Amino acid sequence: MPTPFHLGRWAGDMRQWKIALSLAIAGAAAAPFLFGTWKMRPMSNGWVPLTAQERENISSHIDGTDNRQKTASDIAKITCVMLQQELADGGEFRTYLSGPKYVAWNAAATASGFFVVFGLAFLLPALVRRYWKWLNA
Repeated sequence: MPTPFHLGRWAGDMRQWKIALSLAIAGAAAAPFLFGTWKMRPMSNGWVPLTAQERENISSHIDGTDNRQKTASDIAKITCVMLQQELADGGEFRTYLSGPKYVAWNAAATASGFFVVFGLAFLLPALVRRYWKWLNA
Protein backbone atom coordinates (compact mmCIF):
# COMPACT_ATOMS: atom_id res chain seq x y z
CA MET A 1 0.00 0.00 0.00
CA PRO A 2 1.55 3.31 -1.03
CA THR A 3 2.07 6.02 1.54
CA PRO A 4 0.08 9.25 1.19
CA PHE A 5 3.29 11.27 1.01
CA HIS A 6 6.66 10.69 -0.61
CA LEU A 7 9.45 9.81 1.83
CA GLY A 8 12.23 9.95 -0.71
CA ARG A 9 15.75 9.49 0.53
CA TRP A 10 14.78 10.13 4.18
CA ALA A 11 13.11 6.72 4.45
CA GLY A 12 16.45 5.00 4.99
CA ASP A 13 17.50 7.50 7.64
CA MET A 14 14.20 7.12 9.49
CA ARG A 15 14.61 3.36 9.49
CA GLN A 16 18.12 3.67 10.91
CA TRP A 17 16.84 6.04 13.62
CA LYS A 18 14.11 3.58 14.58
CA ILE A 19 16.57 0.71 14.79
CA ALA A 20 19.10 2.81 16.71
CA LEU A 21 16.48 4.00 19.17
CA SER A 22 15.12 0.50 19.73
CA LEU A 23 18.59 -0.93 20.31
CA ALA A 24 19.51 1.98 22.60
CA ILE A 25 16.42 1.44 24.76
CA ALA A 26 17.25 -2.26 25.04
CA GLY A 27 20.86 -1.36 25.90
CA ALA A 28 19.71 1.12 28.53
CA ALA A 29 17.47 -1.51 30.12
CA ALA A 30 20.27 -4.08 30.17
CA ALA A 31 23.06 -1.74 31.32
CA PRO A 32 22.47 -1.89 35.11
CA PHE A 33 22.52 -5.69 34.91
CA LEU A 34 25.64 -5.77 32.75
CA PHE A 35 27.52 -3.29 34.95
CA GLY A 36 26.24 -4.89 38.15
CA THR A 37 24.90 -1.65 39.60
CA TRP A 38 21.50 -3.19 40.36
CA LYS A 39 23.02 -5.12 43.27
CA MET A 40 25.33 -2.39 44.56
CA ARG A 41 24.94 -1.20 48.12
CA PRO A 42 26.28 2.37 48.04
CA MET A 43 26.96 3.51 51.56
CA SER A 44 27.09 6.96 53.10
CA ASN A 45 28.67 8.03 56.36
CA GLY A 46 27.51 10.60 58.81
CA TRP A 47 27.73 11.83 62.37
CA VAL A 48 24.62 11.11 64.41
CA PRO A 49 24.33 12.97 67.73
CA LEU A 50 22.84 11.16 70.72
CA THR A 51 19.32 12.02 71.78
CA ALA A 52 18.46 12.64 75.42
CA GLN A 53 16.80 9.21 75.63
CA GLU A 54 19.91 7.48 74.20
CA ARG A 55 22.15 9.33 76.67
CA GLU A 56 19.94 8.20 79.53
CA ASN A 57 19.94 4.59 78.31
CA ILE A 58 23.72 4.51 77.94
CA SER A 59 24.24 6.09 81.37
CA SER A 60 21.91 3.59 83.03
CA HIS A 61 23.65 0.70 81.24
CA ILE A 62 27.09 1.91 82.34
CA ASP A 63 25.90 2.43 85.92
CA GLY A 64 24.32 -1.03 85.87
CA THR A 65 27.66 -2.67 85.08
CA ASP A 66 29.46 -0.97 88.00
CA ASN A 67 31.77 0.95 85.70
CA ARG A 68 32.93 -2.23 83.98
CA GLN A 69 34.99 -3.33 86.99
CA LYS A 70 33.01 -6.42 87.95
CA THR A 71 31.98 -7.68 84.52
CA ALA A 72 33.32 -11.10 83.76
CA SER A 73 33.42 -11.24 79.99
CA ASP A 74 35.76 -9.33 77.74
CA ILE A 75 32.92 -8.54 75.36
CA ALA A 76 31.01 -6.80 78.12
CA LYS A 77 34.09 -4.76 79.01
CA ILE A 78 34.64 -3.74 75.39
CA THR A 79 30.97 -2.82 75.02
CA CYS A 80 31.11 -0.72 78.15
CA VAL A 81 34.23 1.12 76.96
CA MET A 82 32.62 1.78 73.57
CA LEU A 83 29.46 3.11 75.20
CA GLN A 84 31.50 5.37 77.47
CA GLN A 85 33.38 6.72 74.44
CA GLU A 86 30.10 7.29 72.57
CA LEU A 87 28.69 9.12 75.57
CA ALA A 88 31.82 11.27 75.87
CA ASP A 89 31.77 12.14 72.15
CA GLY A 90 28.07 12.96 72.21
CA GLY A 91 27.24 10.78 69.22
CA GLU A 92 28.57 8.21 66.82
CA PHE A 93 29.75 7.89 63.26
CA ARG A 94 27.30 5.65 61.37
CA THR A 95 27.35 4.06 57.95
CA TYR A 96 24.02 3.59 56.22
CA LEU A 97 22.60 2.64 52.83
CA SER A 98 22.13 5.66 50.58
CA GLY A 99 19.10 5.57 48.30
CA PRO A 100 20.10 8.64 46.25
CA LYS A 101 23.53 7.15 45.52
CA TYR A 102 21.89 3.90 44.41
CA VAL A 103 19.57 5.77 42.05
CA ALA A 104 22.44 7.91 40.73
CA TRP A 105 24.67 4.90 39.97
CA ASN A 106 21.85 3.09 38.17
CA ALA A 107 20.85 6.23 36.24
CA ALA A 108 24.46 6.72 35.13
CA ALA A 109 24.69 3.09 33.99
CA THR A 110 21.39 3.38 32.14
CA ALA A 111 22.36 6.64 30.41
CA SER A 112 25.78 5.35 29.42
CA GLY A 113 24.26 2.14 28.05
CA PHE A 114 21.74 4.16 26.03
CA PHE A 115 24.29 6.54 24.50
CA VAL A 116 26.91 3.88 23.76
CA VAL A 117 24.45 1.60 21.98
CA PHE A 118 22.80 4.53 20.19
CA GLY A 119 26.18 5.74 18.94
CA LEU A 120 27.28 2.29 17.86
CA ALA A 121 24.02 1.78 15.97
CA PHE A 122 25.00 4.72 13.75
CA LEU A 123 28.76 4.21 13.70
CA LEU A 124 29.01 0.53 12.85
CA PRO A 125 26.81 0.58 9.73
CA ALA A 126 28.69 3.65 8.46
CA LEU A 127 32.03 1.89 8.99
CA VAL A 128 30.77 -1.26 7.27
CA ARG A 129 29.53 0.76 4.26
CA ARG A 130 32.86 2.59 4.02
CA TYR A 131 34.83 -0.64 4.29
CA TRP A 132 32.60 -2.29 1.67
CA LYS A 133 33.20 0.64 -0.73
CA TRP A 134 36.94 0.35 -0.10
CA LEU A 135 36.88 -3.38 -0.85
CA ASN A 136 34.93 -2.94 -4.07
CA ALA A 137 36.99 0.00 -5.32
